[in-house]
Order: sequence, then C-alpha cells, then structure tokens
Amino acid sequence: MNETLAIQQALQSLKQNEIIMSLDHNRAYFSLTHNHIRCISKKAQYTLTIEEFLLLYEDTSFVIYTPKKEEDIDPLKDIEYYQFRK
Repeated sequence: MNETLAIQQALQSLKQNEIIMSLDHNRAYFSLTHNHIRCISKKAQYTLTIEEFLLLYEDTSFVIYTPKKEEDIDPLKDIEYYQFRK
C-alpha cells in the first residue's frame, strides 16, 4: 500500500494531479479540477472548495489512488473463477 498522507500532503498530491483515496470507513476518492475538489464515494458525489476540504477532512488519512492494471490480474485465477461460474 502507498504511504499514508495527512491533509496537507493530500492537498499537495491533488495539486500534482493525483487522485487520492480516504482511508476512513466511508472510502471516497478526490481529485482537483479548476481549484475545486471533486469527491466521489458510493453514497455521494460533491464538489468542495479547497478551504472546505481542509476543514472537513483535516483528521482523515489518505493514500494516492493507484488503479489496478490489467497485468496485475493473475490469468490462472481468472480462468479458475470463470470455471466456477459455469
């Protein structure tokens, strides 16, 4: 897993066009667009100012989100999975 980020580190990562993910029980993903932070979770989608983000998430830990790559999938496990589905 990636390094855990505090709020200021998370903000710097957003400014470097990274997507970050919160580590709390309401996992959410954040990106920065036009000086606003877009938040997406299973239950909600909303946009925050940077000030609102800093205030609302000051006690939250984050990591830089790295999507799984196609080559990360084990082809043998994939075949095995689909055999069980038949």
